[in-house]
Amino acid sequence: ILLCMLLGNIKKNFITLLVLFFFLIVVSSYINYENLLVFRRFESLFYGDFGLRDELINLSLNLLYNEPKCLIFGCGLSYFQDYYHFNFGLYPHNIILEFIITYGLPVGIVILSLIFIGLKNIIFSKSKILLIDIFVIYFFLISLKSGTLISLTAFPMIFYLIAKSKTYYNFKTN
Repeated sequence: ILLCMLLGNIKKNFITLLVLFFFLIVVSSYINYENLLVFRRFESLFYGDFGLRDELINLSLNLLYNEPKCLIFGCGLSYFQDYYHFNFGLYPHNIILEFIITYGLPVGIVILSLIFIGLKNIIFSKSKILLIDIFVIYFFLISLKSGTLISLTAFPMIFYLIAKSKTYYNFKTN
């Protein structure tokens, strides 16, 4: 389809499109989809296997419910692991929940608001989106499903998005 769009008129290239379609059908019949990792992951999601992430998110929410001090004031880095006696690799797998467990909801609301304003400013910017903006958005989306505050990308991403959240005010000078 992209080839036809690049070549111009789709009516003129209908035969090309038809040949390409049948070629994809023939090629796809020879592919063993059971051995491809991406298809196995989608299949496991279809059957409800989220790879322990859903349980870790439920445990995070239970921690916030059972420990109101964490919700209000925060309990510090790695409290999730200490609370449940998990090893270092078992963290909430959601940077927002981990941020609230670590710093509390009041600080979380302020910082997360600045982060979302930064994301909004990047996405709805009238200027060109920079390559670093694309990487930051990518890492933010990844951190929602597998992120931790103790990672190489977390704090630079947070600081960059907070910096992007700044708004410009025009003050009159007398």
